[in-house]
Amino acid sequence: MIEFPCKWCNSVFLDRDELEDHAKEVHNKVPVYPCKKCNEVIRGTMNFDKHLTLVHGTTHWDIHLAIREMKRQFKEMMS
Repeated sequence: MIEFPCKWCNSVFLDRDELEDHAKEVHNKVPVYPCKKCNEVIRGTMNFDKHLTLVHGTTHWDIHLAIREMKRQFKEMMS
């Protein structure tokens, strides 16, 4: 499972949108996301999703599910 830690405090979220809401409400800041495909840095969840869709033809959910599947397969290989 992917976790999204707050870089300003010890809070951890299971959803990128929850992290962004927390950052805006508690720290008055917009989270910054590095794109793992091209290393571009994007500010805010909606902009990050738009970047993935327009530039890479995918969504963060596609990437999230692919990472989960790779982790599952790796676990199976190791057991």
